[in-house]
Amino acid sequence: MHGLCKTGPVAHGLNMVENAWFMQDGARPHRTEEVFNILEKHFGNRIIGLDAQQFTGGGIIWPPYSPDLNPCDFYVWGSLKDTVYRDGIDTLDNLEMAIRQRIEAIPMV
Repeated sequence: MHGLCKTGPVAHGLNMVENAWFMQDGARPHRTEEVFNILEKHFGNRIIGLDAQQFTGGGIIWPPYSPDLNPCDFYVWGSLKDTVYRDGIDTLDNLEMAIRQRIEAIPMV
């Protein structure tokens, strides 16, 4: 949390916070009211973390014991799969090529 306090002004100056979500691990020291007050100040309701709703009234609850789950798992891979298989894939080489093309087509924000 201390790192956010130091880098916060720089991140705000580069417009890296206004549309970003903060995804927090489940470590107990990171789940205090003080930490969530700072996060809410910078990210509003764009917080993913255990106990986020308890202290902020918003955000998304981090699934307990699921450190591998993140927005890529929930959205990107499912969306990628839908677009890759839309045209029908008949070989492993075509699958690999379709995956590469779709990933390269993802716009940089």
